[in-house]
Amino acid sequence: QEFRLIDCGISSTFEDVVGSRAINLEGTVAFLSCEQTGRVNKSVDYRTDLYSLGVVFYFLLTGSLPFMGADMMELIHAILAKQPTPPIALNPAIPETLSS
Repeated sequence: QEFRLIDCGISSTFEDVVGSRAINLEGTVAFLSCEQTGRVNKSVDYRTDLYSLGVVFYFLLTGSLPFMGADMMELIHAILAKQPTPPIALNPAIPETLSS
């Protein structure tokens, strides 16, 4: 299987985004944090990268994304308002402590 790192062209330096609010949606929506959607009154900071990394790990462990939507707005709503299915429910081979 082949993995590719994409969306690097839209990256920013820490100084560019610390304390800023998201205005334009850039990147793959399924990997955006709540702050990056621009729908919450919170600043974008390093934690958004940790959230996106968590989505990558979730996908690698389960083979699916934590949130799905028929369109972009439904997906953003899911990111903001829903809890993902625990990974162990999708892949019983995942240890409980890792799933938590």
